[in-house]
Amino acid sequence: MSEPENTTVLIVDDNTGARRSIEGLLTSQGYKLLVASNGAEAMEIAKTDYPDLILLDVMMPGKNGYEVCEEIRADADIAEVPIIMITGLDDDDSMMKGIEAGADDFLTKPINKIELRSRVKGIARLNRYRKLWGERQKFEWVVKHSQFGYIILNEKDLITFTNDRACEILGLSEIEADEKPSFFKVIKKRYTSKPVDIESIWKMSLEKETVSPEPFILVSPKKGGKSARWIKATILSLQKMTPGLKMLRLEDITASMMSFQEKHTFSRMMSHKLLTPLNSLKAAQQMMGVSANAETSGLFRKVSDLQKKGIDRLEYDIDSILKFLESNSLNGRRETTSLQELEEQLRSIGDEDGVPFCLLTDLGDKESWVTHISPIRFETCIREIIENSVKFHPKGSPSLTWSIQVFNTGDTAILTFENDGDPILEEELANAWKPYWQADRYRTGEVRGMGLGLSLIAANIWGAGGTCSIANRKDKSGAIVTLTLPIFPEASRQAKSG
Repeated sequence: MSEPENTTVLIVDDNTGARRSIEGLLTSQGYKLLVASNGAEAMEIAKTDYPDLILLDVMMPGKNGYEVCEEIRADADIAEVPIIMITGLDDDDSMMKGIEAGADDFLTKPINKIELRSRVKGIARLNRYRKLWGERQKFEWVVKHSQFGYIILNEKDLITFTNDRACEILGLSEIEADEKPSFFKVIKKRYTSKPVDIESIWKMSLEKETVSPEPFILVSPKKGGKSARWIKATILSLQKMTPGLKMLRLEDITASMMSFQEKHTFSRMMSHKLLTPLNSLKAAQQMMGVSANAETSGLFRKVSDLQKKGIDRLEYDIDSILKFLESNSLNGRRETTSLQELEEQLRSIGDEDGVPFCLLTDLGDKESWVTHISPIRFETCIREIIENSVKFHPKGSPSLTWSIQVFNTGDTAILTFENDGDPILEEELANAWKPYWQADRYRTGEVRGMGLGLSLIAANIWGAGGTCSIANRKDKSGAIVTLTLPIFPEASRQAKSG
């Protein structure tokens, strides 16, 4: 669409012949023309149609052109509309009066066709650039003060633009940002990406023009007393506007991730704490109904003791839950656990759940070393792993082999969890850590799914600076979940959490 077709011109003159003369000179130029015969009508049209230019006659009955010009400049909605005053007066005083009223330019009668067209075209173009500049200024202000970080990358993935929020998220100074650093080198200094090989995945997606890369997550684990930070990066292609350029939107999702962890951790723990003692009560009721002849005092004493034990446990756990709710937060709870404590937790949870398991340990002299995961978060992870092992075993009774050992570098603990259930399909392996992914639906038709469980494990482990993976066993049917956690000396616990 050409420039004139985007330009609206308002012609204001009480003389019908003069108005038609100006219309005739401009009609062939493609402008949208509006007309008014007096000041009041001009104001009404201007405030309704917002013209790009006003041609305003000076000598009119009622309000003259100077007064109408002043009124336009006093109205915030239309104050910036350019005004060319048309006058039969050619003296300096008239010009000065027009300038003081707010006119941008003048045309004298009789109007010269070429001069009219050139003035209208020039001022309309300047006004268009002014509007574009104003919109750009607004856009830059919004981007600068946005809660999201925005980055523009060139075809070599070098950063060519960042707003203030993006610099803060990436830890870049203004000088560093101006040096056009590599985006992937920058994020590797502070974050780990999930998936880890996002650079190759991204490039493969961009090679397929019809495929938009999926958002990815940047995780900065807990370190030096700082909490974990989660950033969601969304790729926005600028291919149609500027070939080769890409825009990234960075969104800090730390609060939502923490909320997700806390809510689901609490949900899982509350469910377990309530159901375990209730199962004791159910068992007691079943024992009482086994036989009508079971009226011996020994049996009923045993049943009574079992009921009391379950009721006492239920009362204790409900009280613990209520106290937890009163605190309104997990803040203040210990966020580190030693390797020895992790081992004890594994044994305790395995014994309590009654699933056959074998625990192998090789901690060397690192038993007292700690990792950035709280006992309650670790317990939630283990229970999720056990639950999925049972759920995906053909008979619901898996045999489990667990191990916890220190990697040969001495700064990483590796935990493995093997089961003897059904193998997992490749598609399920690729999506296992996504929330609500439904596994096993193709083989049985039953939508059992992994729900939020494995994604919660990933959130807890990634937040502690670790990694998690799942694969099929090579020696026999079953799956193996591998978790890694960075560890550090016990003496550093206070320094890192303080």
